[in-house]
Amino acid sequence: MSNGAEMQARSYEHLQRVEHARYLKPTHSLLQSALGQDEGRIRFGPTYLITTSHLEALSIDALLINIPPEEMTTFKHYKTIVLIARNVADDIVGHRFSKLHIMDDYIASNGHIATAQRGIGIATSLEFAHFDLLSREASRVGKDIFHNIGNDNQSEKQKLQERLVSSSEPEDQNLLNSKMLEQVRWRSLYLPHGKLGFDEFGTKRFRCVPSMNPEYENIETIAEIELDSLSGTIHGSKPIPNPAEHRAQRLQYLKQNLLPRIAAIVG
Repeated sequence: MSNGAEMQARSYEHLQRVEHARYLKPTHSLLQSALGQDEGRIRFGPTYLITTSHLEALSIDALLINIPPEEMTTFKHYKTIVLIARNVADDIVGHRFSKLHIMDDYIASNGHIATAQRGIGIATSLEFAHFDLLSREASRVGKDIFHNIGNDNQSEKQKLQERLVSSSEPEDQNLLNSKMLEQVRWRSLYLPHGKLGFDEFGTKRFRCVPSMNPEYENIETIAEIELDSLSGTIHGSKPIPNPAEHRAQRLQYLKQNLLPRIAAIVG
C-alpha cells in the first residue's frame, strides 16, 4: 500500500470512529438518565452470539428501556431497544438504537445504527439481533411492528457535496469519500432485494405470531441466543437459571463496565 493510500485508509478509519461516537451519545444519555431515575426501567434481554461474514466473533448485549405512561409524548414512545456489539477483545465496535411507538393497530419503530468498523459484517449482525427482538416484541404485545430505516448517510452526503462547491477542505473531501462508500454498503443492505429484506419504502414488517414461542412472553428468561451469520437464524439458546441473580449481575456490569466505556468513547 502506498503512503497516500495508507494515509487515506487511516483517515477513513478515524472518521468511522468519530461517527460511531457521535451516534453513541444518545444511547449514553438515555442509559445515564434511566439509571439516575429508576433502574427498574432498564430490562436486560439476551446476549446474542454471532460470527460475522468476515469471521469476527461478536457478543451483542440487548437492553430494553421502558418509558412510563406519564412520560409518553404525542408519538407514544413506550420503549427503546439498545444493542451494543463487542468483539473478542471486549471492545465496543457498534450499536443499534430503536424507539418503539404505539399506534392504533400496530407498533412503529425507527432509530439508527453505527459501527466503529465498516465492511466486516458488524451492522448486519446487529440487525439480525435487532430483528429477533422486534419479532419477539410483536408477539408479546399482539401487534405487528413496522420498522422504518432512515438514510442519514445520504442526506449528510448531499450536504457535504453542497459545501464542497465553495470549499476544498481535505477533511470534507475525505468525509464525502467515506459517505459515498458507506452509501454503496447501505444500498446493498436496505434497498428492496437487499440482504435485510426491506421494501421500497424502507420498511420491514414483523408479524405478531403469539403461538410461535412461549419465550416471547419474557425475554429476560434467555441468557444467550446464537445466531447464524448469513441468515440470522437461531441456532440455539441458553435459559437463565436464576433471573433475579442474572439481572443483578447485568446491572452491575452496566454500571461498572459498559457505561464507563461508552462514556470514554463519546468523550
